[in-house]
Amino acid sequence: MKWIVLCAAASLLIAAAAQHQPAARVGIVDLNKVFEGYGRKDALQAELKKLKDKYNEQLTAIDAKRKPLEAEVELLEKDTARRQELEREVYRLVQDQHFERRRFEEAFQAAKLGFHNQLLDEIRAVIAEYGRSEGFTVILQREFTLATESLSWQSVLYHAEETDVTPLILARLNAPK
Repeated sequence: MKWIVLCAAASLLIAAAAQHQPAARVGIVDLNKVFEGYGRKDALQAELKKLKDKYNEQLTAIDAKRKPLEAEVELLEKDTARRQELEREVYRLVQDQHFERRRFEEAFQAAKLGFHNQLLDEIRAVIAEYGRSEGFTVILQREFTLATESLSWQSVLYHAEETDVTPLILARLNAPK
């Protein structure tokens, strides 16, 4: 994918030069800096924290039911009907807790990915609008790595510093609306 973007940018530059048109205007943006500097990221991370806290409360509630039962089981003689009944209840609560933990981890990862995609969509829209309004032919990403994911790619191997539009993109993203 990165080669396609680089080839397209190079083709635009060569085509513009060959037709004696004004040189293509190329910008570079560091998506890592933009992602980290975008003010909405903090709000979405706060939502993720609320979600995590909610699930932790649910797991703690299951623990609060299980622990007294375990203590009671320890006090009862083995092979009594009451002990067997309590052991089944403890086992059911442990299974519930494992199920809820797995369900939470899946839901949390899906929510986190959704939030990241939402932010990236907003960032990309601002970059596209900035490119159009400022007369850029193409804006390339320097590199991007989500710290929480194993995603990383680099599509620009060199660029002159004056082509870096990252601070200008951040200013537009964080401008009051």
